[in-house]
Amino acid sequence: MKSKLILVLSAFSQILFAQKSDCSDLKNELKNKKDQITELSKQVDYYKETLNLLKPIRTVDIDGMKLDIVMVNGHKKDKTISVTFIYQNTESTARKSFQCEEAFIIDPQGNQFQTSEVLVAPKRIRAQNILPEVPTKATMTFAAADLAETAFPLIKVLTIKIYAKDSKNNPYNAVFESIPVIWE
Repeated sequence: MKSKLILVLSAFSQILFAQKSDCSDLKNELKNKKDQITELSKQVDYYKETLNLLKPIRTVDIDGMKLDIVMVNGHKKDKTISVTFIYQNTESTARKSFQCEEAFIIDPQGNQFQTSEVLVAPKRIRAQNILPEVPTKATMTFAAADLAETAFPLIKVLTIKIYAKDSKNNPYNAVFESIPVIWE
């Protein structure tokens, strides 16, 4: 009986005199680690996107410029198609300007859509002082209000009107064919 009593008292003393640990340091450290993981995940996503931008789907060289289509996304909800392309001055000297303000796509059924927005510089249709061999991102958006419920898997033809570096009267047509569309 004494041994049982000693055992019970020993157990209670262990519980009563147990050291209470302060977990706030561990909680703060865990929160910091989670924040670091979130930040690193954002960086990884950014670098993945950057790597995808460096892989062109289609390429055209025109008037001393290289144009690479790198991404085409269709948005069913908004009924728009976004085209991301990279332009690069391939000449040895800086180019005074680069401008394109309209483009057309033709789907496999022959329907034609015109751009609702082209941006080659931040919020502008014209970029100035394009340095040689510096890739620059540009986007264009096509509003497709009459887009059918079934989204087309590829763009048959994309034509971008590029203004010549020495004349603004006769634009060149940069033509891309069979561009896959990723629908979201």
